[in-house]
Amino acid sequence: MSIVSETRTFDQVLSTTYDYYRPTLEDNIFKGNPLFFKLRKSDSVRYQDGGASIICPLMYGKNNTVDWYEGDDTIDVTVQEGITVAKYPWSQLAASISIDRKTRRMNSGRSQIINLITAKIKQAEMSLFEEMTSSLYSTGRYSDASAVTTASKAMAGLGAICSESPDSYDVGGIDTSTYTWWQNKVGDDAGTALTWIDDSDTPSLATGPVKMRQVYAWCSKGTGGPPNFGFASLAGYQGYESYMATRQIYRDPEMAKMGFDNIQFRNLSLFWDESYTSNSITAANGLLTYAGMMFLNLDFLHFYIDSQTNFIRTPFQRPINQDTEASLILWMGNLVTSKRSKHGIIGYGDLTEIT
Repeated sequence: MSIVSETRTFDQVLSTTYDYYRPTLEDNIFKGNPLFFKLRKSDSVRYQDGGASIICPLMYGKNNTVDWYEGDDTIDVTVQEGITVAKYPWSQLAASISIDRKTRRMNSGRSQIINLITAKIKQAEMSLFEEMTSSLYSTGRYSDASAVTTASKAMAGLGAICSESPDSYDVGGIDTSTYTWWQNKVGDDAGTALTWIDDSDTPSLATGPVKMRQVYAWCSKGTGGPPNFGFASLAGYQGYESYMATRQIYRDPEMAKMGFDNIQFRNLSLFWDESYTSNSITAANGLLTYAGMMFLNLDFLHFYIDSQTNFIRTPFQRPINQDTEASLILWMGNLVTSKRSKHGIIGYGDLTEIT
Protein backbone atom coordinates (compact mmCIF):
# COMPACT_ATOMS: atom_id res chain seq x y z
CA MET A 1 0.00 0.00 0.00
CA SER A 2 2.86 2.36 0.71
CA ILE A 3 4.05 2.07 -2.88
CA VAL A 4 0.60 2.91 -4.22
CA SER A 5 0.30 5.85 -1.84
CA GLU A 6 3.71 7.21 -2.84
CA THR A 7 2.86 6.86 -6.54
CA ARG A 8 -0.46 8.61 -6.15
CA THR A 9 1.14 11.42 -4.18
CA PHE A 10 3.80 11.81 -6.82
CA ASP A 11 1.26 11.91 -9.67
CA GLN A 12 -0.88 14.42 -7.83
CA VAL A 13 2.07 16.70 -7.12
CA LEU A 14 3.22 16.38 -10.73
CA SER A 15 -0.23 17.26 -12.08
CA THR A 16 -0.57 20.27 -9.78
CA THR A 17 2.96 21.48 -10.49
CA TYR A 18 2.63 21.13 -14.27
CA ASP A 19 -0.82 22.72 -14.41
CA TYR A 20 0.56 25.63 -12.40
CA TYR A 21 3.64 25.98 -14.63
CA ARG A 22 1.99 25.35 -18.01
CA PRO A 23 1.05 29.01 -18.74
CA THR A 24 4.64 29.99 -17.93
CA LEU A 25 5.98 27.30 -20.26
CA GLU A 26 3.87 28.56 -23.16
CA ASP A 27 4.70 32.18 -22.33
CA ASN A 28 8.45 31.52 -22.20
CA ILE A 29 8.43 29.74 -25.57
CA PHE A 30 6.59 32.60 -27.25
CA LYS A 31 8.77 35.22 -25.57
CA GLY A 32 12.03 33.53 -26.51
CA ASN A 33 11.91 34.33 -30.22
CA PRO A 34 11.11 37.77 -31.68
CA LEU A 35 8.85 36.37 -34.43
CA PHE A 36 6.85 34.18 -32.05
CA PHE A 37 6.53 37.13 -29.66
CA LYS A 38 5.46 39.53 -32.42
CA LEU A 39 2.94 37.07 -33.87
CA ARG A 40 1.38 36.76 -30.46
CA LYS A 41 1.32 40.52 -29.88
CA SER A 42 -0.22 41.16 -33.31
CA ASP A 43 -3.00 38.60 -32.77
CA SER A 44 -1.59 36.36 -35.49
CA VAL A 45 -1.68 33.34 -33.15
CA ARG A 46 -4.97 31.63 -33.88
CA TYR A 47 -6.63 28.69 -32.17
CA GLN A 48 -8.61 26.16 -34.17
CA ASP A 49 -10.76 23.43 -32.70
CA GLY A 50 -9.46 20.42 -34.60
CA GLY A 51 -10.36 19.69 -38.20
CA ALA A 52 -8.62 17.57 -40.84
CA SER A 53 -6.33 20.45 -41.82
CA ILE A 54 -5.84 24.21 -41.57
CA ILE A 55 -7.70 26.07 -44.32
CA CYS A 56 -6.71 29.62 -45.33
CA PRO A 57 -8.98 31.40 -47.84
CA LEU A 58 -6.98 33.33 -50.46
CA MET A 59 -7.94 36.17 -52.79
CA TYR A 60 -5.81 36.24 -55.93
CA GLY A 61 -8.02 38.30 -58.24
CA LYS A 62 -10.25 41.35 -57.98
CA ASN A 63 -14.01 41.67 -58.32
CA ASN A 64 -14.50 42.93 -61.89
CA THR A 65 -18.13 43.96 -61.31
CA VAL A 66 -17.06 47.11 -59.45
CA ASP A 67 -18.06 50.10 -61.60
CA TRP A 68 -19.70 53.50 -61.42
CA TYR A 69 -23.40 53.72 -62.31
CA GLU A 70 -26.20 56.24 -62.53
CA GLY A 71 -29.95 55.91 -62.12
CA ASP A 72 -31.30 52.70 -63.63
CA ASP A 73 -28.02 51.57 -65.28
CA THR A 74 -27.54 47.81 -65.40
CA ILE A 75 -25.17 46.56 -62.71
CA ASP A 76 -22.96 43.59 -63.53
CA VAL A 77 -23.86 40.55 -61.40
CA THR A 78 -21.49 38.07 -63.07
CA VAL A 79 -20.25 35.42 -60.63
CA GLN A 80 -16.64 36.23 -59.78
CA GLU A 81 -13.67 33.90 -59.51
CA GLY A 82 -10.39 34.83 -57.84
CA ILE A 83 -10.87 33.04 -54.53
CA THR A 84 -9.20 29.78 -53.56
CA VAL A 85 -7.75 28.19 -50.42
CA ALA A 86 -4.39 27.08 -49.11
CA LYS A 87 -4.50 23.88 -47.09
CA TYR A 88 -1.90 23.10 -44.44
CA PRO A 89 -1.55 19.85 -42.49
CA TRP A 90 -1.28 19.73 -38.74
CA SER A 91 2.21 19.18 -37.34
CA GLN A 92 2.72 17.57 -33.95
CA LEU A 93 5.49 18.13 -31.42
CA ALA A 94 6.09 16.15 -28.25
CA ALA A 95 8.43 16.02 -25.29
CA SER A 96 8.43 13.51 -22.46
CA ILE A 97 9.04 13.69 -18.74
CA SER A 98 10.31 10.32 -17.53
CA ILE A 99 11.21 9.34 -13.98
CA ASP A 100 12.36 5.98 -12.68
CA ARG A 101 11.36 4.69 -9.26
CA LYS A 102 14.85 5.09 -7.77
CA THR A 103 14.95 8.80 -8.68
CA ARG A 104 11.42 9.20 -7.39
CA ARG A 105 12.31 7.62 -4.04
CA MET A 106 15.46 9.74 -3.75
CA ASN A 107 13.23 12.80 -4.14
CA SER A 108 10.29 11.56 -2.10
CA GLY A 109 9.72 14.65 0.04
CA ARG A 110 7.01 16.96 -1.32
CA SER A 111 9.34 19.93 -1.80
CA GLN A 112 11.97 17.69 -3.39
CA ILE A 113 9.38 16.26 -5.78
CA ILE A 114 8.27 19.75 -6.80
CA ASN A 115 11.89 20.80 -7.40
CA LEU A 116 12.55 17.70 -9.48
CA ILE A 117 9.39 18.12 -11.55
CA THR A 118 10.06 21.83 -12.10
CA ALA A 119 13.59 21.07 -13.28
CA LYS A 120 12.35 18.44 -15.72
CA ILE A 121 9.65 20.77 -17.04
CA LYS A 122 12.24 23.52 -17.55
CA GLN A 123 14.46 21.04 -19.39
CA ALA A 124 11.55 20.08 -21.66
CA GLU A 125 10.68 23.75 -22.15
CA MET A 126 14.18 24.64 -23.36
CA SER A 127 14.21 21.67 -25.72
CA LEU A 128 10.77 22.48 -27.12
CA PHE A 129 11.80 26.09 -27.73
CA GLU A 130 15.04 25.04 -29.43
CA GLU A 131 13.18 22.65 -31.73
CA MET A 132 10.48 25.18 -32.65
CA THR A 133 13.10 27.86 -33.36
CA SER A 134 15.19 25.60 -35.60
CA SER A 135 12.03 24.47 -37.41
CA LEU A 136 11.16 28.13 -38.03
CA TYR A 137 13.81 28.29 -40.79
CA SER A 138 13.19 24.82 -42.19
CA THR A 139 10.96 23.87 -45.10
CA GLY A 140 9.01 21.38 -42.98
CA ARG A 141 5.65 20.04 -44.10
CA TYR A 142 5.03 22.94 -46.42
CA SER A 143 2.25 21.50 -48.56
CA ASP A 144 -1.15 19.84 -48.54
CA ALA A 145 -0.84 16.41 -46.93
CA SER A 146 -1.68 14.79 -50.29
CA ALA A 147 1.21 16.58 -52.01
CA VAL A 148 3.97 16.54 -49.40
CA THR A 149 7.24 15.69 -51.10
CA THR A 150 9.46 15.89 -48.04
CA ALA A 151 9.87 13.33 -45.30
CA SER A 152 9.89 16.01 -42.61
CA LYS A 153 7.11 16.00 -40.05
CA ALA A 154 7.99 19.49 -38.81
CA MET A 155 5.73 22.52 -39.12
CA ALA A 156 5.98 24.64 -42.26
CA GLY A 157 8.93 27.00 -41.94
CA LEU A 158 10.21 30.20 -43.49
CA GLY A 159 12.58 28.09 -45.59
CA ALA A 160 9.56 27.27 -47.75
CA ILE A 161 7.21 30.19 -47.08
CA CYS A 162 9.92 32.78 -47.86
CA SER A 163 12.38 30.83 -49.99
CA GLU A 164 15.21 31.78 -52.36
CA SER A 165 13.65 29.25 -54.74
CA PRO A 166 9.90 29.72 -54.19
CA ASP A 167 8.94 27.55 -57.16
CA SER A 168 10.43 24.55 -55.34
CA TYR A 169 7.80 24.58 -52.58
CA ASP A 170 4.07 24.31 -53.20
CA VAL A 171 3.21 25.97 -49.91
CA GLY A 172 -0.37 25.28 -48.85
CA GLY A 173 -0.79 22.76 -51.70
CA ILE A 174 -0.77 25.47 -54.41
CA ASP A 175 1.28 24.74 -57.53
CA THR A 176 3.62 27.73 -57.79
CA SER A 177 4.68 26.79 -61.31
CA THR A 178 1.13 27.38 -62.53
CA TYR A 179 0.09 30.07 -60.06
CA THR A 180 3.14 32.34 -60.02
CA TRP A 181 1.23 34.95 -58.00
CA TRP A 182 1.76 32.64 -55.01
CA GLN A 183 5.56 32.97 -55.08
CA ASN A 184 7.38 35.08 -52.51
CA LYS A 185 9.72 37.85 -53.69
CA VAL A 186 13.43 37.18 -54.18
CA GLY A 187 16.37 39.56 -54.46
CA ASP A 188 20.06 38.71 -54.74
CA ASP A 189 23.37 40.24 -55.75
CA ALA A 190 24.11 37.76 -58.55
CA GLY A 191 26.47 35.75 -56.35
CA THR A 192 28.46 38.84 -55.37
CA ALA A 193 28.77 39.85 -51.73
CA LEU A 194 26.62 42.82 -50.79
CA THR A 195 28.47 46.00 -49.80
CA TRP A 196 27.52 48.29 -46.94
CA ILE A 197 30.22 50.98 -46.65
CA ASP A 198 32.99 52.25 -48.91
CA ASP A 199 35.84 54.18 -47.32
CA SER A 200 37.74 54.69 -50.57
CA ASP A 201 38.51 58.10 -52.09
CA THR A 202 35.78 57.53 -54.68
CA PRO A 203 33.04 55.72 -52.75
CA SER A 204 30.34 53.90 -54.68
CA LEU A 205 26.74 53.31 -53.72
CA ALA A 206 26.45 50.49 -51.18
CA THR A 207 24.60 47.56 -52.79
CA GLY A 208 23.16 46.17 -49.53
CA PRO A 209 20.79 49.05 -48.72
CA VAL A 210 19.83 49.29 -52.41
CA LYS A 211 18.79 45.63 -52.40
CA MET A 212 16.86 46.14 -49.18
CA ARG A 213 14.90 48.99 -50.73
CA GLN A 214 14.16 46.93 -53.85
CA VAL A 215 12.82 43.89 -52.01
CA TYR A 216 10.86 46.09 -49.60
CA ALA A 217 9.21 47.82 -52.58
CA TRP A 218 8.42 44.52 -54.31
CA CYS A 219 6.74 43.19 -51.15
CA SER A 220 4.77 46.43 -50.81
CA LYS A 221 3.06 46.09 -54.19
CA GLY A 222 -0.70 45.60 -54.17
CA THR A 223 -3.07 45.62 -51.24
CA GLY A 224 -1.96 44.62 -47.77
CA GLY A 225 0.76 47.15 -47.11
CA PRO A 226 4.54 46.79 -46.84
CA PRO A 227 6.47 44.21 -44.80
CA ASN A 228 6.65 45.04 -41.10
CA PHE A 229 9.04 42.45 -39.67
CA GLY A 230 12.48 41.31 -40.79
CA PHE A 231 14.98 38.61 -39.90
CA ALA A 232 18.67 38.83 -40.82
CA SER A 233 21.77 36.76 -40.42
CA LEU A 234 24.22 38.36 -38.01
CA ALA A 235 26.43 39.38 -40.97
CA GLY A 236 23.45 41.04 -42.67
CA TYR A 237 22.34 42.79 -39.50
CA GLN A 238 25.82 44.11 -38.76
CA GLY A 239 26.22 45.18 -42.38
CA TYR A 240 23.10 47.32 -42.23
CA GLU A 241 24.08 48.56 -38.76
CA SER A 242 27.47 49.71 -40.12
CA TYR A 243 25.69 51.49 -43.00
CA MET A 244 23.51 53.30 -40.44
CA ALA A 245 26.46 54.22 -38.21
CA THR A 246 26.55 57.82 -39.43
CA ARG A 247 22.74 58.12 -39.64
CA GLN A 248 19.99 58.34 -37.07
CA ILE A 249 18.99 54.87 -35.93
CA TYR A 250 15.44 54.08 -34.78
CA ARG A 251 14.46 50.96 -32.86
CA ASP A 252 11.24 49.29 -31.77
CA PRO A 253 11.30 50.18 -28.03
CA GLU A 254 8.86 47.43 -26.99
CA MET A 255 10.92 44.71 -28.68
CA ALA A 256 14.17 46.17 -27.35
CA LYS A 257 12.68 46.11 -23.84
CA MET A 258 12.04 42.38 -24.30
CA GLY A 259 15.73 41.89 -25.09
CA PHE A 260 15.43 41.72 -28.90
CA ASP A 261 18.03 43.95 -30.51
CA ASN A 262 16.57 45.58 -33.63
CA ILE A 263 16.96 48.39 -36.15
CA GLN A 264 14.07 50.10 -37.90
CA PHE A 265 14.11 50.01 -41.70
CA ARG A 266 11.19 52.08 -42.96
CA ASN A 267 8.05 50.35 -41.64
CA LEU A 268 10.00 47.22 -40.77
CA SER A 269 11.71 46.18 -37.53
CA LEU A 270 14.83 44.17 -38.42
CA PHE A 271 16.17 41.51 -36.04
CA TRP A 272 19.10 39.12 -36.24
CA ASP A 273 19.01 35.46 -35.33
CA GLU A 274 21.99 33.16 -34.85
CA SER A 275 19.84 30.34 -36.25
CA TYR A 276 19.11 32.21 -39.52
CA THR A 277 19.41 29.89 -42.52
CA SER A 278 18.24 29.87 -46.13
CA ASN A 279 18.95 27.92 -49.32
CA SER A 280 22.33 29.62 -49.72
CA ILE A 281 23.21 30.51 -46.13
CA THR A 282 24.02 28.15 -43.28
CA ALA A 283 23.77 29.22 -39.66
CA ALA A 284 27.58 29.09 -39.44
CA ASN A 285 28.43 31.34 -42.41
CA GLY A 286 25.50 33.62 -41.60
CA LEU A 287 27.36 34.48 -38.41
CA LEU A 288 30.47 35.37 -40.41
CA THR A 289 30.15 37.00 -43.84
CA TYR A 290 26.94 35.89 -45.57
CA ALA A 291 24.36 38.67 -45.41
CA GLY A 292 20.84 37.29 -45.74
CA MET A 293 17.50 38.88 -44.84
CA MET A 294 13.81 37.99 -44.83
CA PHE A 295 11.12 40.67 -45.02
CA LEU A 296 7.77 39.48 -43.67
CA ASN A 297 4.28 40.95 -43.49
CA LEU A 298 2.74 39.69 -40.26
CA ASP A 299 -0.76 40.51 -41.48
CA PHE A 300 -0.37 37.47 -43.74
CA LEU A 301 1.64 35.16 -41.47
CA HIS A 302 -0.28 33.17 -38.86
CA PHE A 303 0.55 30.61 -36.18
CA TYR A 304 -2.32 28.13 -35.90
CA ILE A 305 -2.61 26.02 -32.76
CA ASP A 306 -5.07 23.24 -32.00
CA SER A 307 -7.08 24.55 -29.05
CA GLN A 308 -7.04 21.14 -27.32
CA THR A 309 -3.34 20.36 -27.91
CA ASN A 310 -1.47 23.39 -26.70
CA PHE A 311 1.35 21.99 -24.52
CA ILE A 312 -1.07 19.65 -22.76
CA ARG A 313 0.20 16.93 -20.43
CA THR A 314 -0.81 13.28 -20.58
CA PRO A 315 -1.13 11.15 -17.41
CA PHE A 316 1.91 9.23 -16.19
CA GLN A 317 2.08 5.70 -17.57
CA ARG A 318 4.46 2.85 -16.79
CA PRO A 319 5.68 0.37 -19.46
CA ILE A 320 5.09 -3.24 -18.44
CA ASN A 321 8.81 -4.06 -18.68
CA GLN A 322 10.41 -0.96 -17.08
CA ASP A 323 10.53 0.59 -13.64
CA THR A 324 9.93 4.02 -15.20
CA GLU A 325 6.95 6.31 -15.60
CA ALA A 326 6.53 8.83 -18.40
CA SER A 327 4.23 11.75 -19.14
CA LEU A 328 4.07 13.51 -22.51
CA ILE A 329 3.84 17.22 -23.35
CA LEU A 330 1.98 17.57 -26.65
CA TRP A 331 1.55 20.45 -29.11
CA MET A 332 -0.19 20.57 -32.50
CA GLY A 333 -0.22 23.45 -34.99
CA ASN A 334 1.49 24.99 -37.99
CA LEU A 335 2.92 28.22 -39.37
CA VAL A 336 0.90 29.37 -42.39
CA THR A 337 0.74 32.27 -44.81
CA SER A 338 -2.37 33.64 -46.50
CA LYS A 339 -0.53 35.84 -49.02
CA ARG A 340 2.93 34.55 -49.82
CA SER A 341 3.75 37.35 -52.26
CA LYS A 342 3.89 39.82 -49.34
CA HIS A 343 7.08 38.19 -48.05
CA GLY A 344 10.56 38.60 -49.58
CA ILE A 345 14.10 37.38 -49.13
CA ILE A 346 17.60 38.68 -49.87
CA GLY A 347 19.95 35.78 -50.43
CA TYR A 348 23.64 35.37 -51.01
CA GLY A 349 23.79 33.28 -54.14
CA ASP A 350 23.31 33.09 -57.88
CA LEU A 351 19.54 33.54 -57.90
CA THR A 352 16.86 34.87 -60.18
CA GLU A 353 15.17 38.06 -59.03
CA ILE A 354 11.38 38.00 -58.87
CA THR A 355 9.95 41.50 -59.13
